[in-house]
Amino acid sequence: MSTVSFASWISSAPKESLMAVLECRRDLVRSDTASFQRLAGLASSRAAVAVGLESLNAQQLQLAWAMARSARTQPVITDLQEGPALTALINTALAWPSGNGYRIQPETIAILPTSAAATATPPAWADRPSPAQPEQITVPHNVPTNAAAAAVNQVLTDLGAVVEALAALKPSQLVRGGIGKRDVSTLAARTSAEVPTVVFLLEVARALGLIGVGDSHDDPQWMPTVAWDTFNDDRAAAYVSVVNSWLSLVSNPLHVAAGTTWNDEKVHVLGNHQPPPAPRPVMPFARYQVLTLLSELAPDQQAITTSDLVAHAQFSHPLTRGFDEPTVRHVLTEAEHLGLTFTPFHATDACGLTHLGATLAEHVTSHMTAELSPLWFDRDRLAAPDDFAQMVTSLLPELERTVITQSDLTAIATGPLHPETATVLDQVATVETRGQGTVYRFTPASITRALESGLSTAAILELIERVSSTEVPGPLDFLIRDTAAKLGRVTVSAARGVIVVNDPEELDPLIADPLFAAAKLTRVAPTVAISSVGPERLSVLLSTHGIDVMKSSAPAPTRARVPSNTRPVRTRTTRMNDLGAFYDTLMSHPGEPQGAPTTIAGTIRDAIDSRTPLTLTVATAAGDRKAVTLTPVAVAGGMVRGRRSSGEVTVPLVRVIAAQPSKEVS
Repeated sequence: MSTVSFASWISSAPKESLMAVLECRRDLVRSDTASFQRLAGLASSRAAVAVGLESLNAQQLQLAWAMARSARTQPVITDLQEGPALTALINTALAWPSGNGYRIQPETIAILPTSAAATATPPAWADRPSPAQPEQITVPHNVPTNAAAAAVNQVLTDLGAVVEALAALKPSQLVRGGIGKRDVSTLAARTSAEVPTVVFLLEVARALGLIGVGDSHDDPQWMPTVAWDTFNDDRAAAYVSVVNSWLSLVSNPLHVAAGTTWNDEKVHVLGNHQPPPAPRPVMPFARYQVLTLLSELAPDQQAITTSDLVAHAQFSHPLTRGFDEPTVRHVLTEAEHLGLTFTPFHATDACGLTHLGATLAEHVTSHMTAELSPLWFDRDRLAAPDDFAQMVTSLLPELERTVITQSDLTAIATGPLHPETATVLDQVATVETRGQGTVYRFTPASITRALESGLSTAAILELIERVSSTEVPGPLDFLIRDTAAKLGRVTVSAARGVIVVNDPEELDPLIADPLFAAAKLTRVAPTVAISSVGPERLSVLLSTHGIDVMKSSAPAPTRARVPSNTRPVRTRTTRMNDLGAFYDTLMSHPGEPQGAPTTIAGTIRDAIDSRTPLTLTVATAAGDRKAVTLTPVAVAGGMVRGRRSSGEVTVPLVRVIAAQPSKEVS
C-alpha cells in the first residue's frame, strides 16, 4: 500500500486545511520555517509533537493513542470515523490523510505508551469520559464578598507574621541552599499555621524580595530585607504584588513540604526552583486553569463541587500533572487564602470565584491570545489588571491596634489587625478563628513558646498590656506566671553589650561602681562582662566617667540583601503573526524536494513500512562515525532493530546521525 508522508500531504493540502493547521499550530509559524519542507520537519520533531499532544483533551488523546498503537504494525490506519477528535489531530499536525486512511506522526509512537508492557497498565486518561456539566450551587451575595474582604486583610497579616517570625528565628541557610524542615516547623508553630501554608508564604516572600540571606560567610542566615521595611506602606499595592507572585510561582508547596516532586526529585523550602524547560511550567498553568475553569463552570459567583472541577481539569488537559486532586485542592486553598475563591458555609466541598477572582480570571484569559496556540498560555502574561489595587482599597478598612482580652483566655480583634499588633499576639497566643474578627487563645503551649523565645514573664505581661484595650484578666495573669514557674532553670541570655579589658583588676571597680548599675554588668570571665544595654549606650556611660573605650568591629547587618529574581533573557522569537503573509511565502518559496521524510525517525518508519534497506550513520562510543546498512523491522524502546545478511542487528536511535536509503542489499 502506498503511503503519503506528512511533507507531501502538507505541500499539496487545500488552502482551507493548511490554514486550519497554521491557525492551530502558531508555534510552527516561524520566519525560519517558510518552506513546506522545513515546516514539515519542525512539525514532525519530538518537541513539536509533544506540544501538540499537550494541547489535546482526553477524548482526542484517546484517539491519538489508538492510532499510535495501530501504527506500530501498519503505517496507514483505516476504519476511522470522521469527527471532532480526528479533525483536532489533523489541525494540530499530529495526523494526516494518506490513501484510504490516515497516518500519525512517528514521534507519537515513541512518546505515548504503545509497547505491550506499557499498555498492560493503561494510563489514567485511557478511559476518562467527558464530564457532565456540573451543578451550580447558589450562595448569598455577601458570602463571596465577605470572604474576599477577610482574606485580603488576613493574607497580609499572615505574611507579616511569617516574615517577623523568620526575623526572630534567623535560621541558617542550608549548605545546598534553602531552609531546613525543622526551622519551617518552628515557624509554623510560632505562627499557628499549617506547614504547606508557611511554605507558600515563604516562597512568596522570597519571590517578592522580602527575605534573603545575610552577608555572613561563616553562618549565612535567612532574614528580612530592606524591602520588608516599606512593604506595608501601601497595603493595596502589597496585596496585588502577592497575587502576581502567586500566579507565576513555579514551586509546588505540597511537593516542597513533602521534600520530593512527582519525579521523586529532592526539593526544599526556599531552594533554587528554576522554571522547567517546558512549554508551560506546571504550577503557573495549574493556577491559571483553576481560575479560568471556575470562571467558565461557576460564573456570577456561583459554586461547584471541587470533584467536578478536578474532573473537568483532568479531561481538558490529561497530560498536565498539576491537575491531580491533592494539587488542585491545595491551589484552591491558596486562592481562598488570597481572597480569589470562597467555600460556601452549607457546602464545604464546593468552591467558587469571588469578585476579585472573577476579575483576575477574565483579565488573564483575555491576554492569552491566538498567537499562543495551541497551548494558549504564557507565564509572562500572568498579572493582575491595572485597576486591581483600586478594587482592593475598598476592602481594606482601618487597622485595629488593640484587642479585647477576656477571662476565658481569649483575645478578640474586632477588625483587621495592624501588623505590629498581630506580630505581638502571634508571639504569645494561638489563632483560634480567622476572619474579620480574629480570635486568639492563650494556652500553656503558646506562653511556653514565648518564654522559650527569650521573653520574660514581665515582658509577656507588658506586651499584652500594650495591645489590650482592657486590663489583663486574672486567669491570664495566673496562666503566664504558672507556666513560667514550671519551666526549667536553665536560661539562655542574650547580651546586648560586652566589655573586654586587658587586666581582670580593671573590671572589678566597674562592676562595683553604683554609677554603672543601669548597665547591669555581669562578669562571665576574668576579663569579660556582659551588659543589658547596647554598645552605644554602654560607650556613653563609660565615656561620661572618663574611661576611654575602643569599639569592636561593626555588628552584622540586621537586613539581608534583596535577592535578584531576574528571569533568564529569552532569545528573540521568530514567530510570525500574519498567517496570510506566511501562507503566501510558503506558496512562493521554491523550497526543497517535496514528499521526502523530514526526520530520522520518519525515514526509518517509512523504510519499515516499505521494507527497504537503509544506511545509518552511527556515532560510536569513541566519538567516531560508522555506516551500518540494514533493513529496519521495528523501532521500540529507543532502539532500531533490523536485519542483515549476517543476522539481526540493534542500533540505539539516539546514536543515529543520519539515515539514507541504500541500494545495497543488507
